[in-house]
Amino acid sequence: RTVGLVARFMLGRCMALYQTTSCRDPTCRREDTAEALRDVLRDLVSIVKFINEWDISLREELYWAIYNTSILALRIARFLRLHGFPSFCVQALDWLMQSINACLPMMAVHMVPL
Repeated sequence: RTVGLVARFMLGRCMALYQTTSCRDPTCRREDTAEALRDVLRDLVSIVKFINEWDISLREELYWAIYNTSILALRIARFLRLHGFPSFCVQALDWLMQSINACLPMMAVHMVPL
């Protein structure tokens, strides 16, 4: 149960950082904006690594966190790609998609983000 609280807190923190960073510089002209979003992607990967360290029975309860983390990472990657920083998100997206592929319920058609 505590792992779920930590995941929820970290995911909320990453979402808040993404929103404040993208609102502060919507055109992503400052380089520190892209670097801040790269740090958010690193934090998202660390959330999923933290969840993957636990036993499978606990991870099954936290599939929502892996799914929400991947959705936020896709949103950040889209923002970075549209503003000229596509290379910043390749490694994070690759690792997150590998984690999703390891979760069998996530591979159901209605769960795959389009």
